[in-house]
Amino acid sequence: MESKDAVRLGSDELGPGRYATLTVTDRGRGMDGATRERIFEPFFTTRPEGNGLGLATAREIVREHGGAISVRSAPGEGTTFEVWLPCAIPESRPSGSPPGRQLPPASLRGDGEAVLILDGDGRRLLRLEEIVAALGYEPVGVTRAEEAARSLGRPGFEFVAALICQPRSSAFEISALLRREAPDLPIILATTSAADIHPLSSPPPASARSSTVP
Repeated sequence: MESKDAVRLGSDELGPGRYATLTVTDRGRGMDGATRERIFEPFFTTRPEGNGLGLATAREIVREHGGAISVRSAPGEGTTFEVWLPCAIPESRPSGSPPGRQLPPASLRGDGEAVLILDGDGRRLLRLEEIVAALGYEPVGVTRAEEAARSLGRPGFEFVAALICQPRSSAFEISALLRREAPDLPIILATTSAADIHPLSSPPPASARSSTVP
């Protein structure tokens, strides 16, 4: 689709140009105006098991690529999302990369830095290690919090981040434990639902409370 004028999509405005559009429609119960105005807010959700991050993340990804998302919905009339992305001339494919696959930009890829990954499911942990390795990082996977803490204490081995996915205990307790071992380590909590991020069962020591990931 080509537009010669600026296009307003939700709270965003796109300049003139050529855009590829993707439309997704469902025949569900739809949304009222108050809900529709908040669906892109981080942590806003109408589902008990939701985390309110899916649509917020999707919009940020689209924005980073110069696009925008609009939504049309009314009670009893279903919902339609429309994604607009600017058309661009494809970059030349790097030699040796599989046809049809695009490698992430160099700025998004690692250079062998170590990333600690904690997941209580061994099979899922292997998949996560493969993903992190494909992004250019050196994954170090563990299934228990104690293993993660010991890994941080390995001499001559420095991690650039810790990824806590589906732990067997409270993600916040694990974060506090890792903070005590490595106060400056960036910690990423990545779960499928906010219900998986259990609250602290007991307050951590004062030193840990002051450095726990917010």
